[in-house]
Amino acid sequence: MAGKKSLKDFAGAFEWLRKAGLLYQVHTVDSTPYPLALAQEESQFKTFQYDVGILGASLNISYERYKQYDFTYKGFLAENFVLQEMMTQGFFQNQIFCYRKRESEIEFIYDGKESLVAVEVKAGLSTKSKNLDKNQTKRIKDYPLFLCGYFLSS
Repeated sequence: MAGKKSLKDFAGAFEWLRKAGLLYQVHTVDSTPYPLALAQEESQFKTFQYDVGILGASLNISYERYKQYDFTYKGFLAENFVLQEMMTQGFFQNQIFCYRKRESEIEFIYDGKESLVAVEVKAGLSTKSKNLDKNQTKRIKDYPLFLCGYFLSS
């Protein structure tokens, strides 16, 4: 958008969409204190649409395209789906974070009862996670959760 350069320029729009329930904001953290909210920076976050079906329709993505293994945005849509499901299970936006440090990322991480729970989302056939392996800390390693999915072609 012309003339818009920083988060301050869009803060009102993001807040309106978030309060209306149309957009989820997941803040990023680069360390794992307890609680995770201590490590969040207000200006560092990822955005997700509240409904993966509406997201696909708004991007004009057909079901046939979803099913193709080489579909470029499959990971993005899978992450949206997982967050959407977490929200329907009673999570609140301020409980879920994205762990990002240097070149590694764990899609979702939240404070569990005894340690952190890391949720790694894979949209393809591979169930390996270099990011979880690299980021094994005492608080994360006990409860990693992998969510993998692949649309089978008909």
